[in-house]
Amino acid sequence: MARHVVARVSDIPERGRIIVTLQGRSVGIFRVRDKFYAVLNRCPTRAPSCAAAPSSAT
Repeated sequence: MARHVVARVSDIPERGRIIVTLQGRSVGIFRVRDKFYAVLNRCPTRAPSCAAAPSSAT
């Protein structure tokens, strides 16, 4: 697994996230309980899934 430095720990607040581009792909980086998770910013409908603000689906 490759490692990439994308931000400082202090740049991502607890329960926060940032969106970065790695090798041409949009990736959401999430911080949960001082652990970091990277998720490809795509859903099956090809729309971004790590939106800047939560959406409310009805």
